[in-house]
Amino acid sequence: MKLTELVPWLCPNSLSRLIALRIKRGVDKPLTCEIEHLPVVVGRGEEADIRLADRWVSKVHCRLTAVDGDLVLRDLESRNGTAVNRELVTERQLRMGDIISIGMSEIEVVHIADRKRLMQADTEPPP
Repeated sequence: MKLTELVPWLCPNSLSRLIALRIKRGVDKPLTCEIEHLPVVVGRGEEADIRLADRWVSKVHCRLTAVDGDLVLRDLESRNGTAVNRELVTERQLRMGDIISIGMSEIEVVHIADRKRLMQADTEPPP
């Protein structure tokens, strides 16, 4: 099943996208998805917004959210961990070009909306 069938707000040609991700390696390759709403949970279970058919990915593996105008990734206590640019992380601010590694999948951040749009999408209060 295609990702856009699982997540109805992934729009391939949308100007209102907040972020775009490209699955570069893994079971679900090749695929680019554009996301209009945050937060987004990535995993292999039904609870995930973006579902990857990768047995090394936890059911709810990590969350992408906007905090103070920045795109932030948080590991959700996954079994195999989450890495950004080959460094194991529990939380990390993401930038365009970053590579997120979860399970056997690699996901590249190919677009992040400007800071003003992310500020409007803030989903969590500052720590």
